[in-house]
Amino acid sequence: MKAIFVGSFNPFTQAHKDIVTLACQVFPSVVVAVAEDTGRVTVCDFATRIAIAKQSLQEMAGVEVMGFKGLLTDFLKNQKTDFLIRGLRNEADFSAEQALMQVYKSQYAHIKPIYFITQNRHISASVVRELARLGGTIEGYVAHAAKDLIVTTYGGGK
Repeated sequence: MKAIFVGSFNPFTQAHKDIVTLACQVFPSVVVAVAEDTGRVTVCDFATRIAIAKQSLQEMAGVEVMGFKGLLTDFLKNQKTDFLIRGLRNEADFSAEQALMQVYKSQYAHIKPIYFITQNRHISASVVRELARLGGTIEGYVAHAAKDLIVTTYGGGK
């Protein structure tokens, strides 16, 4: 049984890794799917976002990082799974996810969302980007294995 954890991962953070860790306790196989088209401006290119996620998760068994283009629902079908992992930090995330899931269900009725709450509720990709850009420390916010690539990509962090 396989589940998909999708995001822009701009960049991949410790909060994202928390969600993957929880998902691995339920599913023997977890695909971290990096979306090429996020609908937002991304600071770094698609290949770099994939590389950061791979570096962040390199020691985790049962986890594969893949990039994808197009609709998430098509990606789920191609991967032959209905299970979509979503991470939550707060009530606002949950509210936004409810609305988003209705859109997903309109495209793929079999989708089964699984929500996990990160223990790192204070960490977001935008916080990491800002810290890196302004030269702050990102230690503890991102995986140690990916820290140098994130600092190089996003700015002069420590």
